[in-house]
Amino acid sequence: MFRCLFRAIFFLCCFAFVGQTFAEESLSVDSIVNLFVQNSDSNPSVRLEPDSTVAEFRKAVEQERKERDMLRTAMENALFKGNLEEFKKFVEKLESFDNSSKYVHGFLFRDKLLLKFLIKDFDFLSNVDSVKRYSYVERDNLLYKKLEQLRQSGTFEKAFDGIENESDRAFVEILFHCYFESGDLRTKRIERNRHKLKNLRQLHYLVEKYWRVEESLDLYNYFAFSTGFAITKFVGPISDKVKNGFDIKTSFDWVINGWFSELSLNFYNSQSVELDSISFWGAGADFNFGYAFLNMKYLHLYGYLTAGFAMNELEIRRNDKKDNYSFPSQYYPTYGAGFLMDVFFTPFSNHHFGIRFRGGIKNIWADKVVDASGYCMYVSFELLYHEYDYKSEEFDYLKKGER
Repeated sequence: MFRCLFRAIFFLCCFAFVGQTFAEESLSVDSIVNLFVQNSDSNPSVRLEPDSTVAEFRKAVEQERKERDMLRTAMENALFKGNLEEFKKFVEKLESFDNSSKYVHGFLFRDKLLLKFLIKDFDFLSNVDSVKRYSYVERDNLLYKKLEQLRQSGTFEKAFDGIENESDRAFVEILFHCYFESGDLRTKRIERNRHKLKNLRQLHYLVEKYWRVEESLDLYNYFAFSTGFAITKFVGPISDKVKNGFDIKTSFDWVINGWFSELSLNFYNSQSVELDSISFWGAGADFNFGYAFLNMKYLHLYGYLTAGFAMNELEIRRNDKKDNYSFPSQYYPTYGAGFLMDVFFTPFSNHHFGIRFRGGIKNIWADKVVDASGYCMYVSFELLYHEYDYKSEEFDYLKKGER
C-alpha cells in the first residue's frame, strides 16, 4: 500500500514539473512578443501568428514605420508648399494606411483634429463624438506650427466663415482658439459666445473641458462682527424726561444666501432732564432679521426688523449718595427696524475689515422708571470684520450670453 502511495506522489510531482516548464516557455515567448508590440506606434490589439518569428515581426514593423514616415513627410512638404490638393491626397493615403496597417499607426490621435482643420473638414470638427475621441492635440509638431502661422497671418479667423451653421461655427472657433489661449481667456470666450451655441452637447463639451473658474469668495454667505458707539435721540413723551445720549453696541452677524440675522448687545446711557445728577441707563439684546439688498466687494447694504428685550433704570451719578436712593427698574420687549451699510477699506479677501454705519428706531418703555415711554432713534459708527466662505463656481446653463 505504501508503494502505491509513493508511486502516486512521484507521478504527481513529475506532472507538476513538466507543466511549470511548459508555462515558463510560453511566458517567455509572449514576453518577447509584447516587448515589441506595446509601443506608441504599434497596434496593441495585434498578436503574432504562431509560426511568426521575432525577426520577421521586427522586419514587418520597420517596413510599416518607414512607409508611414515617408507618407507623413510628403504630406508635411505639401502643406508648407501651400499645395492644398496634394496635401489632401496624402492625408487620405495616411488614413488609408492607418486602416490597413497591421502594426503601426499612420498618425497618432493627437494629429487628427489639426489635419481636419487644415483640410477644412468642419463636419468632422463640429461633431462632439469625433472631437471627444481625438481631444488631445500635440503642440510640438509641424502641424501645430502651421496652425500658429495661419493664426498670425489672419487666415485662421477667415477659415471659420466657411461654416454655415452658427452653433457649429462657434463651437469650432472656440475649440481652436482654446489651443492657444490660457484658462481665463478660454472661460471668457465661452461666456461671450454661449448664446451662439444652440447645440447643448457642444456647449456641455466646451464647459467640461475648458470652462474654469477658481474658487471665489461667497458674498452671500459669511460671518461678521462689529463694535462701536451710537448717538441716540428719544422721541415721544420720554423725550421730556430723558436727554439724548449714547449707546455702545457689539454685534454678531450671520448671512446665509443673502438672508441677514444678527445678535446685537447694547448699553445706553443719558441724563435726566430734571436732575443732571441722575442718569438714565439701560441694556438690551436685539435680534435683527433682514436681507442683504446689495452685496459688493467693498459695499454691503441691509434692511432689517428688530425683536428683543431690554431693561432700564435711573442711577445717582454721585457715588456718596447712592445708598440714599432706590429707583425701580423695568424689563420689556423691544421691536423696531433699521438699516446697515458696510464700507470696506482693506483689499478684498476672506478676512475683510471696514466701517459699519447703522441707523434705526425701536421702542423704549420706561413707565415704571420715569413715568413715560416712547421711541429711541439711533445712528451708530462701528468697526467691522467680515469672514467670507469660499465657493466653487458652477456654469449656469440658463444664463444668456452676450449678444
